[in-house]
Amino acid sequence: MFKPLSNERAFETIAKQLKEAIYSRKLKPGDKLPTERELAKMFSSSRAAVRSAVLSLEQSGLLKIQKGAGGGFFIQELDFRPVRNSLNELLRLGKASIADLAEARRVLEPEAARLAAKKATSSDITKMEQSVLHLEQRMTKDLPRQANDFDFHVCVAEGSKNPIIITIMQSLMDLLFQSVGSYVLEPDQNEEIIKQHKKILDAIKANDPEKSQASALEHVKAMRGLFKQYELTENHKSRASR
Repeated sequence: MFKPLSNERAFETIAKQLKEAIYSRKLKPGDKLPTERELAKMFSSSRAAVRSAVLSLEQSGLLKIQKGAGGGFFIQELDFRPVRNSLNELLRLGKASIADLAEARRVLEPEAARLAAKKATSSDITKMEQSVLHLEQRMTKDLPRQANDFDFHVCVAEGSKNPIIITIMQSLMDLLFQSVGSYVLEPDQNEEIIKQHKKILDAIKANDPEKSQASALEHVKAMRGLFKQYELTENHKSRASR
């Protein structure tokens, strides 16, 4: 199935040097790299090796490849996708479950809310308010759920000012949306979710860490119970249709 690897792997050397330039900030987010041909000349290597190195950096979230006029290889701000992809691999391999994601959220989100009550800026608060308003408008119009319906939780994490919490929360919410985003909730359930979000927001705005933490924990527990109920319903429907 597999062929032996060559001792000479030029693309790894190229990728390593590019990473070192990024880590040392010699290359900064937004910077454009030379073309594939120019990089091959600079490294005295083949264009194929450069291409493989660039693709590996894109997969790790360090580079963004843009096509068309004005395109090229651009240094990218690190985002949550590599972490999300790793968590997704655990799910697909059966080494973690959606229940594990929900449990991690129960541990993480209340702490994020507690820190946000201490550290969130006026800009962070505005983003939380806009997120609550967006969700309220969508739910009152009975529109299908979207990934950004989960943005409030990411906004709270951003208010914590902890980059690890932010990255993990972004990853968790993205994966949870993939799992439960298709669930259709009743109007009273949507109203309760909005009410809980507002309660968390009010506590953060009041700079009350304990209340923010307690409100977030209450919300996470409620959502966990709700999704568990829907999961049981869906499983029952699936068995009944066989």
